[in-house]
Amino acid sequence: MKKLAVLALAFLLLCGCAPQEEEPGMKLWFPAAPAEAGDARPAAQAVLWEEFQPAGGSAGVEELMSALLSGPEGDGLMDPFPAGVRVQRWAVEDGVLSLDLSAPYGALTGVELTLADYCITLTLCQLEGVEQVRITVDGSPLAQRGRQSFGPGDVIFTGAEEEPRQISAELYFPRIMGKGLGFETRELTLTEDDDLYLMLAQALMAGPEDPDLHTLFPEGVRVLGTWLDDGVCYVNFSAEFLSLAPETAAEQNLLLYSVVDTLGNLNSVSAVQPLVEGERVPAFGGMETNLPLEPDFGLLSAP
Repeated sequence: MKKLAVLALAFLLLCGCAPQEEEPGMKLWFPAAPAEAGDARPAAQAVLWEEFQPAGGSAGVEELMSALLSGPEGDGLMDPFPAGVRVQRWAVEDGVLSLDLSAPYGALTGVELTLADYCITLTLCQLEGVEQVRITVDGSPLAQRGRQSFGPGDVIFTGAEEEPRQISAELYFPRIMGKGLGFETRELTLTEDDDLYLMLAQALMAGPEDPDLHTLFPEGVRVLGTWLDDGVCYVNFSAEFLSLAPETAAEQNLLLYSVVDTLGNLNSVSAVQPLVEGERVPAFGGMETNLPLEPDFGLLSAP
């Protein structure tokens, strides 16, 4: 009763969406099963679908997700979901389906999370009025994910064959002599496996190349995750960001805005929300930081 079809990477990139009309019924998307027995690695070059005939001839979010979370019936398919995942709530607004899943989904990381996200996206974007899917866990976005909303055209499975891109970005650092911030232009090599926001935050912590600039990041601080949601870039730091922060409010302010101005200078980012261990900080450097901060390039000073 099930019909299988394979979509290779090139087809996904050319079409930007799943075919929906040449076959009857709807489709449930799953990763390709490992190529060899004992090989636990997911296939990164293709995904598979099996035909789904909903009761009554039509299906909604809950029926599609129930069938998807039940796992595949056909051969050559792999169940990407941990046991115990269930839909807690969902809503559609302006073409975005917000889907909140239970805690086991949050255990996924890396390519396993990517595969699960994309299978849900391709399956649910068949529904009328659904252009993107935003997946949360217990009401919160996942820090280990580089982005939070997906559409069918975003389904790109990465691998070593992907061509790296050269990205030119401005990194903002406090000046050693004088007040305010300065910046240097950094060339970064970005592959499809890389998170640009994470790379920039890590480059800031590593410090500048310009001898007239320096970093105020506390030693030992780590970036636990970055993600973009509706134009806001969330940056989640480890506890050292607070416990070992510079002593003066002026230095804390420069540290804060070195991050906000660097990430806020990207076209995709309108504001930056700093977090510490996943929590908003009420105030830092004399600034209220419980809401996203827009970049302030007025802090730039002349050399």
